[in-house]
Amino acid sequence: MTQETPAVRRAFEILEYLGDRRGATLSEIARDLGLPKNSAQRILFTLVRTGYAALDGREYSLSPQLFRLGSMSLHTTRLRDKALPLMHELCSATRETVLLGVPLGDRGIVIEQVITPEPIKITVDIGTRFHLHSAAPGKIFLAFLPESERREMLDKIQLVARTDQTITDRARLEEVLNTVREEGVAYDLGEDIEGLRCLAAPIFNYAGEIVASIWLSGPRFRLEDAALAEMKPLVIEAGRRLSQAMGADVEQIR
Repeated sequence: MTQETPAVRRAFEILEYLGDRRGATLSEIARDLGLPKNSAQRILFTLVRTGYAALDGREYSLSPQLFRLGSMSLHTTRLRDKALPLMHELCSATRETVLLGVPLGDRGIVIEQVITPEPIKITVDIGTRFHLHSAAPGKIFLAFLPESERREMLDKIQLVARTDQTITDRARLEEVLNTVREEGVAYDLGEDIEGLRCLAAPIFNYAGEIVASIWLSGPRFRLEDAALAEMKPLVIEAGRRLSQAMGADVEQIR
């Protein structure tokens, strides 16, 4: 039988404790929770370093990161519910795996998929994280950020070579992102995983902000350039319809 990790349980106890008050000192936290002061201090240090707690003078409190996570949970649940019918429709039309993902820090994360009925198929574990510069949905997230936020993100991420096709030159990547913004789609032509091709479209919220991407993935032998060209309007339309379902005025976007 799998056993719990005491340090993890204590970390959650501290977070719940901080959630009930404006702030507390190390001594108060250790005393009220019956924790050794050294253990409490190590856990608090980790929580502060990872952004889940904040330290102001001698008092610890919850950081906005937890509130963002809670908000994202509600957002992704609503997004998945609205996206699944469209994802099944797109999968039926293209016979390729259709995925849904959202940005998370300096990566993206897969939150849903509808798997192709084809015998040779692409499947991804839900929760898989992907790079912004090499994956098609990652390029979508970068391309539709406000210019200042895009520059800041490009300063932060490392343009590592995932395959021989990965764009590792920032100037070239910025050119591609400008094209993505103009065309409304992004491609991954074996840049993230050798032999895998993807085609992605953006999903916007009511404020016109990029919040997610819908994309299809398949092997190169099925997704040659001609096939991608045929599927492009279908993926764009799926992103457009889902944006509308999320409250976006798609005529005002871009």
